[in-house]
Amino acid sequence: MPESLRERMDEQVAHGRFASASEHIRHLLREDRRRLAEDRLEELIREGLDSPSVTMTDDEWDRLKARVAERVAAERRKKTG
Repeated sequence: MPESLRERMDEQVAHGRFASASEHIRHLLREDRRRLAEDRLEELIREGLDSPSVTMTDDEWDRLKARVAERVAAERRKKTG
């Protein structure tokens, strides 16, 4: 790691923002993962906006909502589980 980055990391620890250099690195990795997920979401939204419009039936909306609800529940189970 370049010395300038190491010094920046040490400053963050010295100022109490992080308890250790590894905690700082974990934080940076989590932030990077979050940014990548946001970029992917934006890409999917752009694709959706650029795609032709389709009218969905009430049944299709209900199935979509059920799928989303199940995914959310599964993610919550992973986090608490």
